[in-house]
Amino acid sequence: MLCLLGDRQKPRDRVLGLSLESSSVRSGDSSSVMHAALVALAVAFLALFALPGALSANGSGGVVLQEDIGEYRVELLGTPTRPSVGLWHLSVSVLDLNDGRPVTSYQTHMSATPPIDPDSGDQTPRTYEGVPCTFTAGCQDINVEFDRPGEWEMALTISGPLGEETTQFQARVTEAKIDIGGYTLNGLLLILLGLFAITTRMWWLPWIRRLTGRRPSRRQR
Repeated sequence: MLCLLGDRQKPRDRVLGLSLESSSVRSGDSSSVMHAALVALAVAFLALFALPGALSANGSGGVVLQEDIGEYRVELLGTPTRPSVGLWHLSVSVLDLNDGRPVTSYQTHMSATPPIDPDSGDQTPRTYEGVPCTFTAGCQDINVEFDRPGEWEMALTISGPLGEETTQFQARVTEAKIDIGGYTLNGLLLILLGLFAITTRMWWLPWIRRLTGRRPSRRQR
């Protein structure tokens, strides 16, 4: 009688063992899917905030000025489009109005006159020279440094095979934002969130298990 009961119990134990094993597999699969989703989300955030830097290095940004000056058609792009106290990255592209082709041999000169300093009365213009863009042919980069908010008088001079021409415009400079290496505070927080998502399964979850006395299963190892 006892043998019969033992024989009946064995299949039930095997069924129970199979169900536990299958639930463990499903748990491992769902954990892997969650991990992959977290990694994908983190990569998306990092790409989102790395892309503006890559574009600005290639001469892209918001349009600050589009104007025909003498025989030149000039486009000026700024990163950021609306400047604040600190560094303003500008990219200049020049076309020949006669044939619409890019002008490649030219020099750029930028003059920036600040508003009057209320303490010292200083209003000394700053001057900056353009340098060829890293990736885009016929483009020149100019980095302007603003040390105070207010209306700055800007003058861009193009010197090339079609003569020397100058155009003027105003830049309304605002107070500085929290900015580290070209990233605003919101961007940095999202990047940190992405890094946390990447490291959660690799570091934090095992550390929490060790702290609470739980050991990860063989599959999770």
